[in-house]
Amino acid sequence: MAGAKGVSRWWIRGLVAALALGVVVMGGGYFWLRSWLHGESFRRMLSASADKALTVRSEFGPFRWGGTRMDTDSFKASGEGLVKSIDAEGLLVEIGLGGWWKGVWQVDDARARRISIEIDTTAADKAKGGTPPSLHAEAPAAPKSKKWYDSFIPHEVELRQVVIGNSS
Repeated sequence: MAGAKGVSRWWIRGLVAALALGVVVMGGGYFWLRSWLHGESFRRMLSASADKALTVRSEFGPFRWGGTRMDTDSFKASGEGLVKSIDAEGLLVEIGLGGWWKGVWQVDDARARRISIEIDTTAADKAKGGTPPSLHAEAPAAPKSKKWYDSFIPHEVELRQVVIGNSS
């Protein structure tokens, strides 16, 4: 009888230790993610994604975070293709977490105080010898092998509202 009681105590201690370890790992993961989102590497990654999608060289101003709300003073891009330049000021994005379970990043509110875009409609003619320019970005190629966490991360974006104060 004493042996069974000792085994049960070890199970309880093991369960408490596993729960405590889980809390520490989740807390550490949260602080790492928060640090990455607030850091330069996240801002550079977003700029690189914009560069690839728009075939431009771009740069975001510093990000300021408040919960799931992010704002920045500026976004500037320039290129030699269809998009010659983009100059945006006063950008704000509010991200909702409700779409996570549906497999989408939910952007509840996206705002820009001012945005100016210069497009060269002759860029495709110059590059391809007469082919009309396309305003549609090509879909990126699917990765050859998926990471273990890939099924947990949404791959679509759902925009609820976009407000632009002044555009040209």
